[in-house]
Amino acid sequence: MAAAVTTAQQRRSEPEAHRPGAWTRARSPTAPANGPALDCGGMTPLWSARGGPDSHPLLLLAALTAAVCLPTAAAPASPRLSLTEPWQALFAGHEVVLHLSLAGAPAIGGRLAWSLRSAAGTLLRGEEAFPAKAADAVEVAVRIALPPVKEGVITPVDFEASALLPGQPPEAARTLSRRLWLFPADPFANRLEWLRGLRLRLFDPAGPTTAGLTQAKVPFETVTNLAALEGEAPVVLIIGSGTSGPTLADHAASLVRLAAQGHRVLTLAVTGAEFVLPGSTEPDLPQPLRVDWRQADVITELDKRLDAAAWPPDGTLPAALLQVTTRGAQVIGRLGTGAPGWPWFAASFTSGGRFVICGFPIIDRWEAGPTPRFLFARVLEWLAKTEPDPADLSAPPG
Repeated sequence: MAAAVTTAQQRRSEPEAHRPGAWTRARSPTAPANGPALDCGGMTPLWSARGGPDSHPLLLLAALTAAVCLPTAAAPASPRLSLTEPWQALFAGHEVVLHLSLAGAPAIGGRLAWSLRSAAGTLLRGEEAFPAKAADAVEVAVRIALPPVKEGVITPVDFEASALLPGQPPEAARTLSRRLWLFPADPFANRLEWLRGLRLRLFDPAGPTTAGLTQAKVPFETVTNLAALEGEAPVVLIIGSGTSGPTLADHAASLVRLAAQGHRVLTLAVTGAEFVLPGSTEPDLPQPLRVDWRQADVITELDKRLDAAAWPPDGTLPAALLQVTTRGAQVIGRLGTGAPGWPWFAASFTSGGRFVICGFPIIDRWEAGPTPRFLFARVLEWLAKTEPDPADLSAPPG
């Protein structure tokens, strides 16, 4: 027992670092002798002063642990090549300017090669220089005269680009590829008889939709008295985008009844209206078979080649949005902008008729790109379907 006590007292009197098996925090090999130890978040065994040669493995372990814990400089970010324009639908036969951005590149300049390819091979190619300047990103404008396409034909092409810095091998180039769609100007080429068969009627007190459809050579008849359509064979009735909100509100119940009778009613981007929605508990309104509320994804469901996120020229997609509120037991729809809402509302009836509110700026943006006018064509195709199944919102064949 005395020997055991003596050993314990001796161990208490030894310096902490000299005790065999003692533990302490590792010190960086580069840190000053009197500086703070580098905290690696753990403990490393130190060698014993009395350990002799067998202490070397512990010394090596301590040094390695400290080296691993030392901070290392972050690797420089690899340059990134991106296309600024978010849209994919372009007019064939027109000149476009695409803007490519190279981010994270050193200020030494370089060259950018691009090509436009179809299934038949390379259609166009070119090369541009990008400047040698210090910036977060450098931008290169590529001007392309797009090739024409046949009437009624929408052609896929691939835009490919690669940015190469001086001294880099070709395999180190930053690359980009984007599928684009080249559209003809006329969404109704060779379809005049089909359009006439729709029996288009236009209610457009303000006139902008009248002017737009006339310029597009879309055949229609103007109506001023909606009640005159009751009892007629089904037509496609378009409520023009220039219609005032109070005017639409005054006629909303009549439009729903026309849809219940089999007419296809399409309201284009009207704001400022407030009316009872079909499908609510309003006893004077016919009850629809189905009601659909959709965001902009309805555009690509009608045609995946169209743009649903942003439209030229400014990359925005403003829309009249349908917001919902209540007034007692009534469900009220309010058309406006800014507040959260739905740009697409469709009530479908057992008669095959539909009451549709389309808030996208089809007429206002008709000339800005292919999407507005081809979206109008796809909506008419969907409205013209005679099947009573309202769940069918797929793009027509071809």
